[in-house]
Amino acid sequence: MDIISPHIPLSLIGGLTLYPLLFAFLRCQQWVKDILPPQADKEKQYNLSNRIVASVHSTIMTTTGIYLLATVDWSSNDLSTYKTPLTPFLVGLELGYLTQDTVFEVYQRVAFGIGSNLIMFHHIAVILGSAYYLYALTLNNPGPFFIGM
Repeated sequence: MDIISPHIPLSLIGGLTLYPLLFAFLRCQQWVKDILPPQADKEKQYNLSNRIVASVHSTIMTTTGIYLLATVDWSSNDLSTYKTPLTPFLVGLELGYLTQDTVFEVYQRVAFGIGSNLIMFHHIAVILGSAYYLYALTLNNPGPFFIGM
């Protein structure tokens, strides 16, 4: 995986830019608005676009995870310390997604007066854990650094 610096994989930059661009694209699409009832307000349209982005992210992460489960010999590799070439990609993409989704969560609170403290806590905790994980990946012997997301 290409890494901009020892701590920043390209997938982090991709997650911070491509997910918001997908969201903006979806907000302009008539077919997205047509899924909702005609009386749906801007909050519902915002929420649907955000859920589609979340579904795309989830599909990418799940597909990649299944690929790793199927292709890595886990009988000879420890799940908590084994680093595949896709590890920085996955962590960077997750960090990028959660960062932009946290910004969207804050916007949702301001614009529509709704939000979940539990989701906000989850996002911040995983952002901090993922940032540390990217740092740990650069160490020669980081020890166990498995993070369950």
